[in-house]
Formats: sequence, structure tokens, C-alpha cells
Amino acid sequence: MSQSITISNAQVILLVNAVPYGRVAGIDWDISTPIEELRGVDSPQPYELANSTTSVGGTLYVLRTLNDGGAEGAGLTAPLIDVGKTRYVSLVLLERRSSRVLFESTRVAISGQSWSVPERGIVKGTITFLSIDAKNETTA
Repeated sequence: MSQSITISNAQVILLVNAVPYGRVAGIDWDISTPIEELRGVDSPQPYELANSTTSVGGTLYVLRTLNDGGAEGAGLTAPLIDVGKTRYVSLVLLERRSSRVLFESTRVAISGQSWSVPERGIVKGTITFLSIDAKNETTA
């Protein structure tokens, strides 16, 4: 019988365009494949369940450091004045010991960033993203 190993935050590395991004305090992602009920004209019950569109998105929880430039400084998105020049970025979440891919997407677009300056504490932010593709350790 094999033993399951739980993964902790300290064992995970986030790579942005193949470069480690050390200011990430956490990441959430969601891969959604909604199911639609296909119904006939006079049928009270669906006759089949079918996949519809897929959706991949998530949020990076980041710490702000002096002169880091936020999402723009990390190369995640273009500055607001040049937003039309924004290109896809890649995100890879690796487990340190085994180098297994927990999440990988090569076509990520940043959809927003939000920053918070508390009265006491650390300046933190969130960077939200949408993606066209996604892989994990079973498909990478």
C-alpha cells in the first residue's frame, strides 16, 4: 500500500514565464466544465448530460515589495497605458521535491489586480487571471 504525502505551501514554487515568482503567498485556481441537460420536446427528464464550454481561472495572492512594480513589474501584464500590448504568460506551479507539476497553463491573461494597504501590516494584493488551457501532474 502506498503512502499519501500532503503538500504544504512551503513545498510549492510558482514560475511565471519560467522564472520563479517569490512574492506569491497563495494561489487559487478553478477549472470548470459545466454539464448541460439535453431535453426532448415533451420529456420532463433530460435524455442526456453533455459537456458545455470549459473555463479556467484563478487568483494569485501576492505580497508587495518596494519597487517591484506589481503585476506589471513581474511581466504578468503590460502597463495600463500599453494594455493593448499585453500578451499571454505562462504559470507553472511545481512541487519542490519531486518537480511534479500541480498546475500549468501556457496561455494565461491577467484580468485584474487589486491592492490593499492596511493600517498595520503588510501591503498585499490579488492578481486574477483567465486561461485557455490547463494541465496538472496527470497531463503535463
